[in-house]
Formats: sequence, structure tokens, C-alpha cells
Amino acid sequence: MPDWETLFSYYEKNKTGVKAIIADEYEITFLTKGTLKRLLSLKYQLVEGRDFEDRGEVLGTITLSKESFHSFTSILAKNWTFVVLEENTYNVIFDIKLSVID
Repeated sequence: MPDWETLFSYYEKNKTGVKAIIADEYEITFLTKGTLKRLLSLKYQLVEGRDFEDRGEVLGTITLSKESFHSFTSILAKNWTFVVLEENTYNVIFDIKLSVID
């Protein structure tokens, strides 16, 4: 994680982009699996081995509220796709699968 000085310096140069990230309006264009795991941890407090499994090209059996799921689908990079396994009134259970970008 960068220090506060790095973060503030970045913000000063990229105010619009940082505000879009905070408001969930930013679309990530590419995401490594490690960074995706970190995003799940930071944004949704999900822990590998407890809240999801790493199955190689799939991060599996993730449960989010419907609201969080829909927010997440709008920001996730296009090199990953969602596979909905189950949906009920409150939650969505899904896998995130590495996809090939054309």
C-alpha cells in the first residue's frame, strides 16, 4: 500500500479519476488475480479460504448482497466474467472467471 503522501500526490494529479473510484463509477480495464483478491478484501472484507476459493482461473463461491454484487459488476475489469450460481431475494452467489479479451 502506498503511503499517504503518495496517495495525496496521486489525487492532486487525478482528482476526477479518484472521485470516480470512490463513487463506484470507475471501470477498471485490467486486473490481475492478486489485485482482484486484494479488491475483494478491501472493498468487501472477503477472505480467501473463508469467503471464496482460488481455483486457478476461477475465484469461486463468492456471496455478496444483491446491491454489492451489482455495484461490483459495474466496476470489474473486462478480463474477468461473472458466473451466477445462485440468486435469492438478498444475495448472489457467484464465481469470477478469467476471460479472454478479444
